[in-house]
Amino acid sequence: MNTGPAEDLDQTENAQRAVLAVDCAQARGLSHASLAMGHSLGEYAALVAAGVLSYAAACELVAVRARCMAEAGRLADGGMAAVLGLGLSAVEAVVAGLEDVYVANVNGDNQIVIAGRKAAVQAAEAPLKEAGAKRCVALKVSVASHCPLMEPARLKLAEQLQTVALHEPRMPVIFNVTADTEDRPEAIRELLSAQLVSPVRWTASVAKAIELGIDSFIECGPQSVLSALIRRQAPTVQVETRTVK
Repeated sequence: MNTGPAEDLDQTENAQRAVLAVDCAQARGLSHASLAMGHSLGEYAALVAAGVLSYAAACELVAVRARCMAEAGRLADGGMAAVLGLGLSAVEAVVAGLEDVYVANVNGDNQIVIAGRKAAVQAAEAPLKEAGAKRCVALKVSVASHCPLMEPARLKLAEQLQTVALHEPRMPVIFNVTADTEDRPEAIRELLSAQLVSPVRWTASVAKAIELGIDSFIECGPQSVLSALIRRQAPTVQVETRTVK
């Protein structure tokens, strides 16, 4: 990860497998954890930590997920951008009047990620700034994740999920699609495939964790982006990061 060409690592097929490996390695030893959650791909590491998936099964699923997303991304020529300084309702109002642009991640009160066809995402910048956005920052990704353009990938991942054993979680897991817990393996299969075409409800997920009594978060992975988001949303909780430099 540290020495390979950045353009190769940015490709979805490579990035997803690399991030899963780092997430799971950093999460090992957290025997005191009482709840698991992850952002997008991180949900698979959360499921490994909760005993729903074996690491081998997660690797298998993520490989298929990455390949299918890359294929769908090439078909749609997708892209994503972070909209800063504008709330969810305002972003939703703008994209509702545009074609091929969707809300993909709700990361904070004023940090929303949009996804869609690359040209449409770029064209959305002007009306979003007119609505009050401070900046629109293009993300270094090759696909339009968490939006309807990923429907071909969702269908293929749903098929693969039927071949993998899932178990009831040994601790609560909060899922991106619903911002709620789920312990039925068949329902978890549906949530994992639906995640590809649905927004990541991160702020609602953090709020749900706090509602369930969580007052300390540990982020495991290659960066510390989520830690900053949690601190901004809930300044009174304790946040620790385990990252790879």
